[in-house]
Amino acid sequence: MRMILNFILTIFGFLLISALPALIFSEERIGIFIKQYGQTMYFTLQNLFQPDKWQFLGSQSFGAQKVYPLFPMLWERYLYSMTVFAVSLVIAIAVAYVFMIIVHIVPKKMKSVLVSISSVIEALPDAFIIVSIQLLIIGIFKKTNVLIAQIAVFNSDIYAVPIFCLSIIPTFLLFKTILFLIDEEKSKLYIDLARVKGLSGLKILLVHTFRNVLYSLFYRAKLIFAFMLSNLFIIEVIFNMNGAMQFLLSARGAEFIVGATLIFTPFFIFFSLAEKVMLQQTGESRDIA
Repeated sequence: MRMILNFILTIFGFLLISALPALIFSEERIGIFIKQYGQTMYFTLQNLFQPDKWQFLGSQSFGAQKVYPLFPMLWERYLYSMTVFAVSLVIAIAVAYVFMIIVHIVPKKMKSVLVSISSVIEALPDAFIIVSIQLLIIGIFKKTNVLIAQIAVFNSDIYAVPIFCLSIIPTFLLFKTILFLIDEEKSKLYIDLARVKGLSGLKILLVHTFRNVLYSLFYRAKLIFAFMLSNLFIIEVIFNMNGAMQFLLSARGAEFIVGATLIFTPFFIFFSLAEKVMLQQTGESRDIA
């Protein structure tokens, strides 16, 4: 089945990435070390089937490090990262949906202004937005002595600011994508038919047009999910979050493969099954299973 084959190939890709340092670095030398790379992949593959050997280095006082079992530490980090991701995604979808309705109601000139603002924000670098929000919070604190949100905490989890930062760009990406798809739908025959029947523009948008663009939006959503995951990595580093994405930065070998697989698998299953259902509903016959 193609779904299983794609999953296996992805895990193999994680294996190649996990051993990549061994291809380039050997003790104090830099070069291409193919034999060492192959040996590292072999040992990593062996370790992958020995869960009792899955470990990670945790920092202690005075810079000392201690070896800890991979679980339940990784599971806790994973739940933290996915909570931030899921809440940010829900906020992005909800706000983009509201923006879509507002743009449909306001005059055309106001619509152009809102779309232009959306384009400007979407074009800003992610790191610039995140650092700007941090500086704004620090500036407010200096002026008012009121800390409106935590921006970096050691040995504690923060949610509000990372969730807000992670949801900004996806909101405008979704918003512009929805607008583009709706504009394409406006030339369809069913829109004219609905107007002839006396349906209001807002009802046509919410009941008919938006439902029809969901299929096209789904295929574009994969890129938005990938974009959010890459942004989550940046956010975890900037805010010093103890999450799964930052764990991957220091993980090596089997531990890296386990962490990456843990993050990848839910999205892979969701998109694969959702695509299969949508193809069945639209009557298309592609073998995705």
